[in-house]
Amino acid sequence: MAIRVLQTWLRGAEPSLGDLTRPSVRPEVSEFVRRIEEELERAKRFDLRLSLVLISGPVSSGDGFTALMQDAVRQELRGSDVLGTMNEDQVAALLTHTDGAGSNQVVGRLRRRLGETASRLNVPGVRVGYAAFSPECRTADALLSQAARDAQPVSV
Repeated sequence: MAIRVLQTWLRGAEPSLGDLTRPSVRPEVSEFVRRIEEELERAKRFDLRLSLVLISGPVSSGDGFTALMQDAVRQELRGSDVLGTMNEDQVAALLTHTDGAGSNQVVGRLRRRLGETASRLNVPGVRVGYAAFSPECRTADALLSQAARDAQPVSV
């Protein structure tokens, strides 16, 4: 029983995100989007705070840059936060127990760190945006859309 609970909790967590060949019940929905939906349900049920940070890089940046983005982001996250890959040019992080004000602080640190990484690699076009769980953002699509609208370029 405990193993099943842990597997459910960890589904969509970082180690399995890179495995895009794994069959999916709904192939159009990534494992990480499923994890967002699970965390949203938990936030709704227990009245928890939850935020999503979306980091976008240039499409031509490749896997190496995505891995470096993930490493830079990981350094700013807590152990309870969840890092995932949306597609080849987007990385996202779920900030558990974090409201809009807390997300704003994390995003500020992420923009500085990612700006340093993008500058070192001479990769322009990195953008960071966020959205907090709220009456207006109660679905994964709403959070992702709001985070994409909020996205601003990092200083290179």
